[in-house]
Amino acid sequence: LGPASVVDVPEVKVLVLSPRCWPVSPLCYMDEPGRFFPVALTSPLHEFADFCRQSQSQLAWECTKPRRLQWTWLGHAELQFGDCVLHVSTLQMYVLLSFNSAEEVAVEALLQATGLPADLMQHALTPLTHDEGI
Repeated sequence: LGPASVVDVPEVKVLVLSPRCWPVSPLCYMDEPGRFFPVALTSPLHEFADFCRQSQSQLAWECTKPRRLQWTWLGHAELQFGDCVLHVSTLQMYVLLSFNSAEEVAVEALLQATGLPADLMQHALTPLTHDEGI
């Protein structure tokens, strides 16, 4: 992402699901989105996290165990380049954004940066690298 114009500012939507209703493998959790994505994407996430913390304190939940937000790689994104729109997973978005700062990106570097298992990374990479992919 280069300098943002009004058109280039990403729209970020957060979907909150309870782990009781939507069990998630521990492998899919992301420690800190700011390590992986540009400020234009993570700033709204930090604002949402602040909103959640403030909401909990205003609702007098101080005497109960606070709810915590856990970000995952299970989201999705629409990436637009010219007339082309790609519908990708959050992990695929991370992979594609990695090419904004490098001509080549090694799979090993992606695995090391994310801490994800190789099979999960390969699942995300296959549609991006397959002959009939994008």
